[in-house]
Amino acid sequence: MHSLETLSLQGFRSIKELDNFTFGPITVLVGANGSGKSNLIGFFRMMNDMMQGGLQTFLQNGNGASNFLHFGPARTRFLSATLTFHSDAGINTYRCELTFAAVDRLMFVSEELKFQRAGGLHPQTIAIENNEPVESALSRYLASNLRTHLFIKGFLDKTRVFHFHDTSMTSRMRNYCDQDDAPYLRAEGGNLAAVLLRLRDHFPANYRRVVAGVNTVFPEMKDFQLDPTGSSGKGLLLRWRPTSNPAEVFGPAHLSDGTLRMIALVTLFNLPEEMAPWMIVLDEPELGLHPAAEAYLASLVRSASTQTQVLLSTQSATLVDHFKPNEVVVTEIHDGASTFHRLEDEKLKHWLQRYTLGEAWRKNVFGGWPE
Repeated sequence: MHSLETLSLQGFRSIKELDNFTFGPITVLVGANGSGKSNLIGFFRMMNDMMQGGLQTFLQNGNGASNFLHFGPARTRFLSATLTFHSDAGINTYRCELTFAAVDRLMFVSEELKFQRAGGLHPQTIAIENNEPVESALSRYLASNLRTHLFIKGFLDKTRVFHFHDTSMTSRMRNYCDQDDAPYLRAEGGNLAAVLLRLRDHFPANYRRVVAGVNTVFPEMKDFQLDPTGSSGKGLLLRWRPTSNPAEVFGPAHLSDGTLRMIALVTLFNLPEEMAPWMIVLDEPELGLHPAAEAYLASLVRSASTQTQVLLSTQSATLVDHFKPNEVVVTEIHDGASTFHRLEDEKLKHWLQRYTLGEAWRKNVFGGWPE
């Protein structure tokens, strides 16, 4: 399996210095509000947009580059990141350095790739020339025949941050979407109905797993009714039929917020390989879920992690109960800078004889709890 091995990051929001942070198949971030969990997740959102040539748009949407530098440009002028990836061929490394520039932007100072073949002794360094430093030069390697370029860009393209938090009546998940907009599930789930239609028509086994999974936490739903006919050209709506009366058809307005989020999560974790991200990043996916649904969510994460890495943040001690100590990273903030440390089984062995991992967290045994 392709995987992100380590990340070193300097100068990004509350992350002043993060050195060789390691990722496993599952990485769960816990910590108090404002400790930096969402900032680490935001970095991956920036990288994903950067690989689409959208760095400056990302910065503008976040109120300018000043908002992304640790304590602003008066304290921090440079932002740098080094990511190391594992592939079948060997170890691939991407490093970039950016600096604060006029009109509240970040500009590229340098980009560099390295490749070390499995079993090889000396890595190959590949400098990337950038004549238009407002955007990543790597993002423009669309037809490169260099495998390292394609692999790293592909991985960052397919590292996707999802947030299914907006379930208001005006949210995109509750409204019509283009039935052909289904190459992959979008970050906010706005094309959820189109993705389900594609699964039903082209990946029936995956579709059946989604329906069965949703039925596990919402037994009243028998199946989806995915038919754009009669929508007066508006597109596709997330309609469904109830178990109690399959002849009835309800729309998304008849789904609770938690149920709608769970449908999106179940769909995300049952996508076929060609539609699935290489790394799934989720910010507080438990929002609005019943504890029983949290347990099912954890099982989805566990199952998916054999094929794709999962990074998630959570505020839920009951969700944490379903993970191993060495999968949990505690985030804290000291003097305005975030710290990250991974739990160790041996150090918690005594506590876990009497308490669950979530209970130990609530008792502030290993930190990450509001003081």
